[in-house]
Amino acid sequence: MDEEPAFWTLSALIEDILPPNYYSASLLGGRIDQQVFQSCLAWKLPKIYEVFRNTNTMLEPVICPWFLC
Repeated sequence: MDEEPAFWTLSALIEDILPPNYYSASLLGGRIDQQVFQSCLAWKLPKIYEVFRNTNTMLEPVICPWFLC
């Protein structure tokens, strides 16, 4: 995809598809997505989720950049 169509695609994604205030100062949309991701991890990969939980590993610092890209 060329530069200008890529820009307009990103613009449409942010302005029209993502929930309002997804990229606001509070990053509420990203935080919700992180919670959904962790719920899916617990559902689909419960053993891995339990290891994270038992070792008090915080996933937010690792997965936050995934949702900001």
